[in-house]
Amino acid sequence: MADLNAALVETTICEDCSTLVVRRSPRGRRPRFCEACVAQRDRASRAAKARRWRASRKVARPAVQCRYCPAMITPAEDGPVPKRCPDCTRKHVNDKATVRRRDAAARRQVEGRWSICQEDGCGARFRCAARGPIPRWCPTCKPRHLNDYKADKIAPVREAVRCADCDVIVPLKRKGYSLRRCKPCAKKRQYAQSHQWWVERPELLRVHRRERGRRRRADRRAAPRELFADLEIYERDGWICQIGNHPVDPAVRHPDPACATIDHILPQSYRGWSHTRTNVRLACLDCNNRRQNKVSDAELDYLGLRREDLRLIRPQRRRRSARTGRFVTVSTNETEAMVFEVPDGP
Repeated sequence: MADLNAALVETTICEDCSTLVVRRSPRGRRPRFCEACVAQRDRASRAAKARRWRASRKVARPAVQCRYCPAMITPAEDGPVPKRCPDCTRKHVNDKATVRRRDAAARRQVEGRWSICQEDGCGARFRCAARGPIPRWCPTCKPRHLNDYKADKIAPVREAVRCADCDVIVPLKRKGYSLRRCKPCAKKRQYAQSHQWWVERPELLRVHRRERGRRRRADRRAAPRELFADLEIYERDGWICQIGNHPVDPAVRHPDPACATIDHILPQSYRGWSHTRTNVRLACLDCNNRRQNKVSDAELDYLGLRREDLRLIRPQRRRRSARTGRFVTVSTNETEAMVFEVPDGP
């Protein structure tokens, strides 16, 4: 029993590798690690001390210029000096990948792609197209599977169904999704759904009609037009009415007189007007309606125009044709000069 206790006292287990460590001397502390683990820890400690010593005496590496652009590169503490900046490196890698893909495509074009037919009992090796997905069946077995795609789910027994809205017979398709309605009923239903969608969103409908009217007027008169949102102009002008010089509440909606609207500095009734960012500004509905199509001297200076350059667009006249008896549009090149002044005060 004494010998067993002595053996237990003289042995311990390494904390790193869990191996049995024999205690050489009965005096002193018990060993926590084996000789191999102690040596490894000593090497790691010396290497860490050496790294800290080299880092404390290392001089910062100077920045170098990229070989392919004027950018300056700060090299890392260790390793070789880079030749390219991150942008040029990324471009270089992408160019190499592009060349590699192009070479692979050219090699496939010459050599061709090959596949094995998955039909039971066939297993033939056939050539595929250079691009696109790899087919599952060879050209001999493929005709057997042309009508298998969803054919059992779409039309297992029936060959035609009755329209859901009328009594017209609609033939079923053997491939793809079949229609539940005939074409006139499908178009009518699509129009009804679209109309209901706009009815449920009156604000979007008003914006859509307003933009459609602006686009139609600009196209009809061949006026310059830019695509922008009204909110962009409102935020550019800081929600300040450019006519009355008073703030406009963004929460107020049309048709409230205090709501925000788009006002054309050179009105649409004049020749040369445009729906561009430079010719529009924020104005409340009340000031916009009271202004009508009047142009002040300050607005003319802003647009770089003179009072003599203002020409109203004469509306097109319609008369009955003597030959056909129908109403036709009479175009005229006559212009009419009109001068307006903006009244003082709101």
